[in-house]
Amino acid sequence: LSYTIANSSVLQDSPPGTIIYYDMSPWRVGLLVGTIVGGVAIGAAALWLVIRTVHSIRHPEQYRTKQKKEN
Repeated sequence: LSYTIANSSVLQDSPPGTIIYYDMSPWRVGLLVGTIVGGVAIGAAALWLVIRTVHSIRHPEQYRTKQKKEN
């Protein structure tokens, strides 16, 4: 990559010792943050589902529906 940039027109008329700085685009930062937040949310939901399922297996009496009393 450095060879390609150095031998292209990007460095045309730049003095020796010039430092080139590349910054990440704001939309890429937003996409990266959104991906991380979404992944954490999906992981937390999956963990909650597993914990809830294990708890319902160990304590089924807490998850029974109440039936109406018949006269």
